[in-house]
Amino acid sequence: MTYRPPSFLATTLWRIETSLSEPLDLARLSSEVGVSGPHLVRAFREAVGLPPIAFVRARRLSEAARALAGGAPDILDLALASGYGSHEAFSRAFQSHFGCSPRDARSPEFRTRIQTRIMEPRMIDTTALPTLDTPEIRNRDTLEIVGLADRFDFESIPRIPALWASLAGREAEIEGAEPHIAYGASYDQGETGFRYIAGYPVAPGSAIPRGMVRVTAPAGRYAVWVHDGPVGDMHKTMRAIFETGLRDAGLTFRPAPELERYDNSFDPRTGAGRVELWIPIV
Repeated sequence: MTYRPPSFLATTLWRIETSLSEPLDLARLSSEVGVSGPHLVRAFREAVGLPPIAFVRARRLSEAARALAGGAPDILDLALASGYGSHEAFSRAFQSHFGCSPRDARSPEFRTRIQTRIMEPRMIDTTALPTLDTPEIRNRDTLEIVGLADRFDFESIPRIPALWASLAGREAEIEGAEPHIAYGASYDQGETGFRYIAGYPVAPGSAIPRGMVRVTAPAGRYAVWVHDGPVGDMHKTMRAIFETGLRDAGLTFRPAPELERYDNSFDPRTGAGRVELWIPIV
């Protein structure tokens, strides 16, 4: 299947979501996506409604608000993680954005007010629904993945890159992890969403590091398609697979985790490249 080159806006949003805890300024973002700062500001504002650094601030404050509502005890830690040098600077920015102090954010009285100002992750579509090639049919043994997992609904899919960002640098904690091979897996699908793990393949019985989980994909047959383009467009490839791909190939889905296999063909800095999609079939 053929894609247009990755949109620098899609890459910018990917870099933001995977770098919220890192220093981010316009010079760094524009350099990493290969356009001038003024051009990035104009295009980003037109597409998203805010300049990129204002969007970064709103995203960081929104994640801090979620943490406070969830009971995070240390406001200073949140301030530093959000890019503010002091409790006072963070509190002023929080008050300006949400209309209440960080301390008040823990109160049910302010939850509704805060929710209306939360800035969610954004996606920019860069392609139409793709035309799929004929899949390869492969058999594979049981696969065990250890990594970080969370539950997502279909509106919160743009938050998945943040899960990968949290996993980055922790592969040394995972016994037997191959640093150049990683898997994403969607499982426990329901009407309102699914669970997703970002992790590494491990040997059976490997230890599970603190805060991580293990997901097992049973042995069986898989139809393998290749997504080659921005990872933000992968949901379109998956939609094409389930709307027409399986049917046109005469295949029937088998309930089991759906796998994304990443290797050196995928560039985690740009969020683009080649990803194998392993769909379980009977």
